[in-house]
Amino acid sequence: MKRDFNKEQKEAIHWGKGPLLVLGTPGSGKTTVIVNRIYNLIEEYNVNPAQILVITFTRAAADSMRERFLHLMEEKNQTKATSRQVRFGTFHSIFYWIVRTAYKTSDNAVLSEEEKYTMIRNALREVRVEYLDRTELPESILNQMGLLSCNMMNIENYESQDIPSSDFRLVVKKYQDMKRTLGKLDFDDMETMCYELLTKRPDILNQLRTMYPYILVDEFQDTNKIQYEILKLLVHPNENLFAVGDDD
Repeated sequence: MKRDFNKEQKEAIHWGKGPLLVLGTPGSGKTTVIVNRIYNLIEEYNVNPAQILVITFTRAAADSMRERFLHLMEEKNQTKATSRQVRFGTFHSIFYWIVRTAYKTSDNAVLSEEEKYTMIRNALREVRVEYLDRTELPESILNQMGLLSCNMMNIENYESQDIPSSDFRLVVKKYQDMKRTLGKLDFDDMETMCYELLTKRPDILNQLRTMYPYILVDEFQDTNKIQYEILKLLVHPNENLFAVGDDD
C-alpha cells in the first residue's frame, strides 16, 4: 500500500544518527512514522535489526507495533527472518528483563495486585492504623508509593495525604520488608532496581549500549522521571534516541 508522507514525516522517517523528538497530535501518524523509521534504519542505513529496541507503554501497543512493522516488511517484499529480531516491549518488560537477567530472579517474582493489597493491609494492621474502607486507603498508599518511586522522591521529605507521615513511612518499610522476605518485587521495583543496577554496574550498562545502539520510544509524553533517566543512561554516548509523542 503506497503512503504519502508530508515533509516533516519524511524527515523523521529518514533520520539517521543522533537524537530526534517527533511531536504530533492523536491520529497524525506518529506510530506509522516509527514503523517506517525502523524499516529505513534496516534498509537505508544497514542497521542490524537485533540492535533496534522499540519501547512503548502497554503490551497491546508493543504487539500492535510489531505486527505493523512485520506487515510493512512484507509489503516491501522484505520478509527476511532477521526482521523479527527487532525487539518491541514495554518499559516494565524491558526493565524486568534487565533486572531478572542480572539478578537471576524467578519468572514468578512479580507481585499480583491482590498480593500487594494484602501486604499493605497487613502493614497497616501492624502499624495499628485504623481505616474503614478495605480498598480505598491501601490503594491510595500504593499510588503514593508509585509517585515517590517514578519521580525519584525521598520518602523522608514526603507528607502523606491520608495518614500521619511517620505511620506512612512505617507502612512502606514493612511492605518493603515483606517483599524482600518473599523474594518478590512490584512494578516500581523494576524501575528503581534497573536504575540502580545501571548506575552501579558500568559493565552491564555498556553491554546493553552495545546490544541496542538504536532506541525508539512511542508515547514519549507519558515517560516519568526514572524512565527518562534510564533512557539517558542507555543511549549515551551515541544518543540515538528517536522519541515520538504528543506535547498537548
